[in-house]
Amino acid sequence: MRRMVAVLAALALPFTMLVAAPSASAYEAPAVSPFTDVATTQTFYREITWLADQGISTGYVTPNGKRFDPSAPVLREQMAAFLYRAAGEPAFSAPAVSPFVDVATTQTFYKEITWLAAEGISTGYLTTAGRRFDPSAPVLREQMAAFLYRAAEEPAFSPPAVSPFTDVATTRTFYQEITWLAAEGISTGYVTASGKRFDPAAPVLREQMAAFLYRAAGVDTPVGPPAAFDAAPTPTITGLAQVGQVLTAQPGAWSPSATFTYQWSADGTAIPSATNRLLTVAAEMQGRQLSVRVTGSSAGRVTTARESSRTQAVAAGTFATVRPVITGSGTPGSTLTATVAAWTPAAATTTLQWFRNGSPIAGETASTYMVLGSDRGASISVRATGSRAGYTTATAASDAVVVNVPAVQTVSGTISADTVWGPDKAQVYRVTGDLTVAAGATLTLQAGTVVKFQQGRTILVEGNLTANGIPTSPVVLTSVKDDLAVGDTNGDGSATSPAADDYVGLSARSKGTLVMANAQLAYAETAVLAVGEAGAAPTVALSGTAISRSTRCVAIDGPVDGTFTGSVRDCEVGVSANYAFDARGVDWGSASGPFPYGTGVQVQGESVAVLPWTGFVAPDRPAVAAPQATPTQVECRDVVLVGVRGSGEFPESPDPTTYGPFTADESGFGSYNYVVALKMQEQIAAARPSTTFKLMAVQYLALQIPSYDPEIDYLEFLVSVFDGVDKMDQLIQAEAARCPATKFVLIGSSQGALAIHALLTPTFPTSLQARIAGVVLLANPARVPGSTETLWEGANLPATQQVREASGSFVGFFPGAARAVPAWVASRTISMCHEGDVFCAFRPGAHLWPHLTYSTAELDSLAAWQAARVVPQLPTS
Repeated sequence: MRRMVAVLAALALPFTMLVAAPSASAYEAPAVSPFTDVATTQTFYREITWLADQGISTGYVTPNGKRFDPSAPVLREQMAAFLYRAAGEPAFSAPAVSPFVDVATTQTFYKEITWLAAEGISTGYLTTAGRRFDPSAPVLREQMAAFLYRAAEEPAFSPPAVSPFTDVATTRTFYQEITWLAAEGISTGYVTASGKRFDPAAPVLREQMAAFLYRAAGVDTPVGPPAAFDAAPTPTITGLAQVGQVLTAQPGAWSPSATFTYQWSADGTAIPSATNRLLTVAAEMQGRQLSVRVTGSSAGRVTTARESSRTQAVAAGTFATVRPVITGSGTPGSTLTATVAAWTPAAATTTLQWFRNGSPIAGETASTYMVLGSDRGASISVRATGSRAGYTTATAASDAVVVNVPAVQTVSGTISADTVWGPDKAQVYRVTGDLTVAAGATLTLQAGTVVKFQQGRTILVEGNLTANGIPTSPVVLTSVKDDLAVGDTNGDGSATSPAADDYVGLSARSKGTLVMANAQLAYAETAVLAVGEAGAAPTVALSGTAISRSTRCVAIDGPVDGTFTGSVRDCEVGVSANYAFDARGVDWGSASGPFPYGTGVQVQGESVAVLPWTGFVAPDRPAVAAPQATPTQVECRDVVLVGVRGSGEFPESPDPTTYGPFTADESGFGSYNYVVALKMQEQIAAARPSTTFKLMAVQYLALQIPSYDPEIDYLEFLVSVFDGVDKMDQLIQAEAARCPATKFVLIGSSQGALAIHALLTPTFPTSLQARIAGVVLLANPARVPGSTETLWEGANLPATQQVREASGSFVGFFPGAARAVPAWVASRTISMCHEGDVFCAFRPGAHLWPHLTYSTAELDSLAAWQAARVVPQLPTS
């Protein structure tokens, strides 16, 4: 049977009576605290000093004085010592062998722990390794209830059917012990907005243990009904009523001392869970007035509540901001990065805005900013704006970064490894000797790069040169004498001025690649030269590039994969090329186009595609041409073979209104067309001997293209094409009306094919569509990919994919030209186009020679194919 006696220092009362009898007299706490960490105003000051006075715990000595550690948890070995001392340290001989595997006989509290076990207050717990006590583990509040209940020799007690605590179920292991503790007034838990709690699994603090033992001993337990507090002042609130600040409830000087609970309210309504002495003002409290209710309780006194006055309306919080930090070189072409350290409190949303010389830069709100060439000398900064619910929006600006002005860097020799030039490395790159970009190497010019050439110098590209300019920060290549580009860089002030031929220019050879976007080139002999040969064609791709004040802007010699969009100004020759070069979309300085098409900078070579140019507006269709002379052959024939000759074919570009060159109906038929027509007659006659034929030439201008004959401009050439369209239309309609059974075969080469293509629209008169027995188009400049007519590359040789995917160089020459041969006539049409023919298969490497080399064998194959298609359309007798 457990026989523990609790002798509390001077009182020598059985411990079982500590919960039943009041003390003989009230305990007076000392006026000066015996502990450096326990103030006389401490909530449990009386209980702590009583515990020390009774010798149950006297704290511990430090160099700074004696401490009690009121907020530290009570360990299980300390609880054993407290209870042993509270029992008057009864005589007890500790066993020679420890009953616990984790408690050595040399343990400081070995005697007290084994006494606790002997009395049955705590027997530890069994594990696979043996019985353990866990001396260094904190005592939980529910364990403390069990220890005190057992120390009181487990008095008879019937626990309530309904738990007085919201967090202690009636099925909890120590439910009887906990509710006994509450019934005896040793611990009544604490009130929250959701009800009274006990926190059974929370550790017991040292100051709480002092209170439990003090109450269990019945010290100061009043006799008779509780009295009111001698003093219970109105509490006050200290701190700033602002979001993010901490308010403190000040209970005031209660007499006698009391244990306090707290409930904060906003505009008189209790704030859930705001039951601590300290309150952190939350965002949802903004604009509301706060107050606190303090409830004091003490043994023998009536529990009393006091309400503070309300604060002013809670103000919005303010951030403790941190200035953004900018990292980066701060040179044109480089990237600046803004970093914003965490504010206090953290902003829910942070936005950035970059500034140039104190003014916001439109659209620059990311964490990075690319420095522009135009930023030289400017101060760049960034401003962070933070916001959070309940807080005043705040801003913080970085220190400014002044954009550096790099020095001049001289270059020459050979670049054999990938290299990047940019305004972040040098303000100007000065080419003092010829520079070669070797095969396999890439020279990259970043936006804002300025390259200046000394007299006679060049950059030869055998590898890759890439200029990555942007409209607001182009790449500039110019003469060293050009002081308008970053000032004087040759040290002669204004003594010299730039002019064409100051330097050689850029040259791409072999398989070199020259790709330039948004670049400006000026004052060169030949700004861009590309020289190619079979198997070694360089690539030139100029986009948004402005070339000016040079002898030649662009020169192409041999096969080159070349395109050019941008502008040319003040050059003797804008573009010259003897192989296909795509210069469509170039601004030639005149809406009328380059000379000889219009009055802009000159273009040379039949292999340059220029339509449509910048500013091109499709002109009105020329007025309908006058009909050609009435045919001399008035007899109707079964088949009329209509020939439409090519550009400049004999008779060379006569005025069709002037008598002379066209001496017969077939005059001006065209040499290629004539071969086809004769072969067709032969093939048809063999199948239908009675068939009658007539050859009729479209006797139109057939002018040379402007780039071949500079005396002819674009509008004159357009008139020539439609002169052929109109005369052909009139000829067919007149002959068809006069001879209702006649079939027509249209044969055209080059410009003649272009005119036929323009005539045969989807709206061609339905009544005449069936009369067109066949169409032969040789080297059609208006051919478009995807047309469904039969396409040959040579004699009975279907066209390759390269030819099928290419288009004619005059597709956009006149309104409505960019269309396929109409479906109604496609099955009766055969086209032939040599691979590499610059007029009907415009692509890199194409040139004029394949256009001039269609053989008689190839023409005969067209005639035989078309004759086979025409024969079934003729009468059998």
